[in-house]
Amino acid sequence: MRKYMQTGYGAMRGNVEILDVPNPTPWDYEMAVEVHAAALNPIDFKIIHGALKPVIKEKLPTPMGFDGSGVVSAIGDRVTQFKVGDAVFFRADIRNRGSFAQICCVGADLAT
Repeated sequence: MRKYMQTGYGAMRGNVEILDVPNPTPWDYEMAVEVHAAALNPIDFKIIHGALKPVIKEKLPTPMGFDGSGVVSAIGDRVTQFKVGDAVFFRADIRNRGSFAQICCVGADLAT
């Protein structure tokens, strides 16, 4: 699977790479979404420019993207409100971003 990853801080050019990574597996309360569209959110710019470094401690490279939409491809054992094949819009969790990818795992409570 291909995923945009932040590799440094500053301008997007030179600090973002498309990397091949393993397909994610959803945890109990998560679902895997095959991403069809992702939005560039102002917080994405703040993170890559380093404005949130005092708040968000993360190791690079780190996934990018908060907002997305697509189709549920797998669900965790405790997800009851969605099923495989459902079309959803989601906001990824601050600790588990990654909407700029082919597949993103998100908490079922963060999707509609």
